[in-house]
Amino acid sequence: MTDTFPLHLSEAEYAALPAETRAHPLVDVRRTEEFAQGHLAGALFAEVTAPDFDEQIRALNLDPNAPVFLYCRSGNRSGVAASILRDKGYAQAVNVGGYEDLVAEGLTPAAEPAAHPALSAHGQIPRAEG
Repeated sequence: MTDTFPLHLSEAEYAALPAETRAHPLVDVRRTEEFAQGHLAGALFAEVTAPDFDEQIRALNLDPNAPVFLYCRSGNRSGVAASILRDKGYAQAVNVGGYEDLVAEGLTPAAEPAAHPALSAHGQIPRAEG
């Protein structure tokens, strides 16, 4: 089993994790418009402020026993999302801060912003490639 993580890691702490650890799901919990304007490469999407956030999370088929890393614009919404997920049994849900600070720490933005037509019936944007 992987290491147990605290509820919050700083952007620098997340960026310093080994690549195999950072390969666990990374979820952007900002609004759809924010995600579409730019997000981290490989990020999944579930809007924490949406009324169907629980359904969006379930649709991602995350392993409740594995790490799941969450970010937003500043770390506030991802902190809320991490607490919600922990309350729902995702014991290793971790807030890793804000998008701009993660990019400043060297994480790679997706090559192209997501377009709104890419939204699925569940309100999710498919996992970005690259």
